Amino acid sequence: MTFYRFFNLVKPGLVVINTSTTIVPGLMAKLMNIPVVWHVHEIIPDTVLGVRKCLLRSLIEFSSKKIIVESQYSLKNFNNKSE
Repeated sequence: MTFYRFFNLVKPGLVVINTSTTIVPGLMAKLMNIPVVWHVHEIIPDTVLGVRKCLLRSLIEFSSKKIIVESQYSLKNFNNKSE
C-alpha cells in the first residue's frame, strides 16, 4: 500500500516521523496538506560537497510544520522550525 492510499484511508490529522532516514511519508503528507512533525534523532552526516545533508535538511524543512531535535548539536542541522 502506498503512503497516498494509506493517508486517504486513515485520514490522519497529523503525521509524526521519528527519523531523518524516511523522507517519502513526510513529503506525501505535505502534498496532501497533512501537518508533519519531524523528530530527528540522528546527526545528518556530510558527504562530498555536503549534498546529502543539504538535500535532507531542505526536504525535512519543506515538509514540516515543526522539527524536534535531541540536542543543540542536532539543532545546527536546521534553520528555523526546530526546537
